[in-house]
Amino acid sequence: MEDDKPWDVRIFERIPSGVDTTLIEENLRLTATERLENMRRVLRFVQGVRATRGDRLPEAS
Repeated sequence: MEDDKPWDVRIFERIPSGVDTTLIEENLRLTATERLENMRRVLRFVQGVRATRGDRLPEAS
């Protein structure tokens, strides 16, 4: 029965073949807090790049 499988196995079974799941697996190993910290880090990077080009994103909170 499919419900007996772990949640992550059920998710990966639905991903089409040929899709690289490496980043998904890597991110699922992180806590929600770690994923948010990574997202904030990327946002700060994008803001820095945009600032050097002269356009800005709203400040991250």
